[in-house]
Amino acid sequence: MLSRFDARDPLASLRSVVVDVIATTAFSALNFLFCDGERLYAYRLGIFELYWLARDGQLLLASEPLTEESWHPVQQDVLLIADAEDPSELHAERLVGDIWRDRARIERLELNPALSGEARGAAAAERARALATRSSQ
Repeated sequence: MLSRFDARDPLASLRSVVVDVIATTAFSALNFLFCDGERLYAYRLGIFELYWLARDGQLLLASEPLTEESWHPVQQDVLLIADAEDPSELHAERLVGDIWRDRARIERLELNPALSGEARGAAAAERARALATRSSQ
């Protein structure tokens, strides 16, 4: 993503990367947080959740609500954009649209629930390698 990021047209470069991933591989989730030094970009596509909460001059992003406050879920294929000048004022837009979203080969991630910590991370990484190998064949 970093090698293809164009600060002159950030949305087009992020869109291009996501479209390429959708076109070439199956995945469970394609969530990311990306900062170009001026703006923070948060994106969600796939099985994992993403939530946001704006406070006075602050923006919190998390995979699940962390407090009892009113967190907002990020919908599928939504890119949130926060400006450093006022991070609590968000802009949201669809990144790739329905056609590409519907083409995504999103696969459930079913890891052994007894796994935790490093073992769970290793199992998820192995699953991602297997999906990538299968998609490239």
